[in-house]
Amino acid sequence: MYLDEVENRARLNGAALASFRTGLLTEHRALHVMSDLADAAQHRELTFERKPARVVTLSTDAYYEKEGVLFVKRFDTPFPSAAKQAFEFWRDWPD
Repeated sequence: MYLDEVENRARLNGAALASFRTGLLTEHRALHVMSDLADAAQHRELTFERKPARVVTLSTDAYYEKEGVLFVKRFDTPFPSAAKQAFEFWRDWPD
């Protein structure tokens, strides 16, 4: 990865890449929701351990529709609001 090549741990608040990522996903629910959806889109079945633990096990279980709104299963979170929160988080991330 780029950060490993340049060894710029300052961008990760001094953490290793894995622990930095785990911290973000644990601390910010919208990022966790988007991460689970990304994994569901890439894998039919998740057969490897992820930290933090993944919620989605089958790509067909990733979401459902309720009253015309797409919801993320098991989080019971409307996709539009989670996506907006994740976007705003990364847009405002100091770089």
